[in-house]
Amino acid sequence: MRDRLGPRVRVVNITPYILIGGDSTRFGRDKATFEFDGEQLAARALRVCEEAFPDAKARFVSKEKGKFFDREMIPDVYPDRGAAGAIHAALADASTPWIFVLACDLPFVTSAFVAKLAAHIGDDNGCVIPIQKDGRWQPLCALYSVDMCLQPFEQAISGDGKHRSLRAIAGLCWPRTVEFAEYADVPDAHRLLTNANSTADLERI
Repeated sequence: MRDRLGPRVRVVNITPYILIGGDSTRFGRDKATFEFDGEQLAARALRVCEEAFPDAKARFVSKEKGKFFDREMIPDVYPDRGAAGAIHAALADASTPWIFVLACDLPFVTSAFVAKLAAHIGDDNGCVIPIQKDGRWQPLCALYSVDMCLQPFEQAISGDGKHRSLRAIAGLCWPRTVEFAEYADVPDAHRLLTNANSTADLERI
């Protein structure tokens, strides 16, 4: 529900999940441990998530169980399903009503931006997804309702291997998209969602 003052926000518990399980084929080495601006990408994402949600402990989604930076690491339920499989694993693991998902190769995301996204959580939407300045959705820096998203993700990635795109799956989850104009006041808004697919990308940025 919304009124003329903006979104009517529910107070909810949110668990942050950091995606580190990609193959990093274009990057050329493990992204999670790559040091950028004096900080490993996974550590940077961990710091941002726990600054945004100080009452929560972040978890990592990877290909195996274990510990990473002294945080739990959970594996995909359905291996080799890409980012959609990682989000499904987070939804299946969560004990809170909502999760926040952040890919570790989005190094310019800030806690202020994450908090701004979380302010748009409402009863009518199953996910909150920012729109990049170029108009593309960024579902790898987004919030998802467990009740409203787990089943669509499960149906999309299980079965015969013919899977929908992540954008298409998110579109089934009653999304609340956050346009660039709605977060343009956040410092460095123009590059917040810049993705680092290669070390050259980071050097260029």
